[in-house]
Amino acid sequence: MDASLIQQPLTLPTGDMEIDNQLSVHHLVKAYKEAMENKEAELAEVITRRISKKVGPTGEIEEHLLYYSFQPLDKETDYFTQESAKNFDGALEAFYKIFPDGMISHFTANSVILEAKPRDAEALHIIDFDMGEGMQWSSIIMALGRKQKELQAQQYYGHIPHYMTLKLTAIKWKDEGSGHDVPSWRKFEETKRRLHDCTNPFGLILEVEEVELQDLARKMKGKRKGGERREWLAFNFMWALSQLARKRSRRHVLDFVRTAKEILASISVYSNTSNRGFWLEGLRLSNESLLEAKEMVREGEAPYAVRIEGENYNEMVLEFRGTQLIKFSARKL
Repeated sequence: MDASLIQQPLTLPTGDMEIDNQLSVHHLVKAYKEAMENKEAELAEVITRRISKKVGPTGEIEEHLLYYSFQPLDKETDYFTQESAKNFDGALEAFYKIFPDGMISHFTANSVILEAKPRDAEALHIIDFDMGEGMQWSSIIMALGRKQKELQAQQYYGHIPHYMTLKLTAIKWKDEGSGHDVPSWRKFEETKRRLHDCTNPFGLILEVEEVELQDLARKMKGKRKGGERREWLAFNFMWALSQLARKRSRRHVLDFVRTAKEILASISVYSNTSNRGFWLEGLRLSNESLLEAKEMVREGEAPYAVRIEGENYNEMVLEFRGTQLIKFSARKL
C-alpha cells in the first residue's frame, strides 16, 4: 500500500469510546469510503461487517438504507441490490435529506457562485468535477430562472432585457465507474435531460456538455483567444461526499486541480494580469449564507453546527457534535 495516498489515518470507534450509535455508524461509513478509495478490500470487508451489525431493517429510514447497502454480496442481497436500483432516485433523495453534508456543500457553493457573478455577465459557465445525478444544479437553475423572468418583464417598460445563459460542463473520466458497471439510469444523458426539465418553467438558456479532462484546457484556451461572449467561469469541486454515487481517486483530484490551474493561468494572461502573477485569494462567505445554512441543519435543535472560518472568512465547516464532517472553501482569481 502506498502511504502517500493516505491523507488521514483511518480511525474506527472502539468499544470503550463514549459515542452513540449514530455517530459510530457515521465514522464507519466514512472509514469504508476511505478504504475503498485506497483499494483496501480486506479492510473494507471488515468495516462492512461492523456496519451490518450496528444497523437493521426495522430502524429509522437511514438505518434501513444502510442495512441493505452494507450486506454481504450473496445471491439474496444481490437481489436487493437489483431491486434498489429501480428506486435509485428515491433512495438518493432520501440520503440527500438525511445526511446534510451534500446539501450544505451544494447550497454554499451555489450561493458563492451567484453572489460572485458580475451583474453584466452574459453567461455563467460552471465546470463540475463530478456532476453525478446533477442534484446540485436544480436550485441554481431556479434562482437564475427567476432572475431571467424579472429581466424579461423589463421589456414591457422599454428596457432591453439581458438574457442569461447557464453552461454546465461535466468532466468525462476515462475510467468511468471505477471498475464496476454504471447503470444506464445514471449516465450523463439522463442527468442532462433532468436538468433541462428544470429549466422549462423559467425559459433559462441552458447548455449541458460532457468533456474529457485532457480536452478541457485546450477548449477553454481556444475560447479565450476567440473573444466570445462575456462569460463568468466557476470551478465546482466536490469530493468524498456521501451523496456522490461515484468514487473518484486522488489521481482524479490532482488531475482536475492541475487542469483548473492551467485554465486560470491562461485567463490571467488574457486578462493582462500576468505582471502581478497568478494567485487565488479567499472569497468571503456572506453572513446570509451562514444563517441560512444554520437554519437548514436546525442548529440548536439537531446535533449539527455550521461556522465560518479562514483568514478571509472563506471557509464553511459543518460539524456533528463537535466532529468535523466537511469543510468548504471559496477562492477567486
